[in-house]
Amino acid sequence: MAPGPATDSQGLYAGYNRQTMMTGTQQTHPVTLETLHAMCQRGEKIACLTSYDASFTRVLESAGVDMFIIGDSLGMVMMGYESTVPVTLEDMLHYA
Repeated sequence: MAPGPATDSQGLYAGYNRQTMMTGTQQTHPVTLETLHAMCQRGEKIACLTSYDASFTRVLESAGVDMFIIGDSLGMVMMGYESTVPVTLEDMLHYA
């Protein structure tokens, strides 16, 4: 039998964005610089992915991703621009 996920000092499952894995109930806590530093000190991997809109951000959050990069790259990925230069704040708000 494979070992289960490691737990941190508070008994929370490391690497799962502080989810309660036994019940499937997500307990989201803000990931601050202090949180990231503590994760690094414990040798935990930190998941950081790019999200281009609010619906994908919810998917990533429910999957336990620790932090997201959100920005003008949606212009190239979602809008088909050649670069990020034409992306406006209104464009980013539209996808928020």
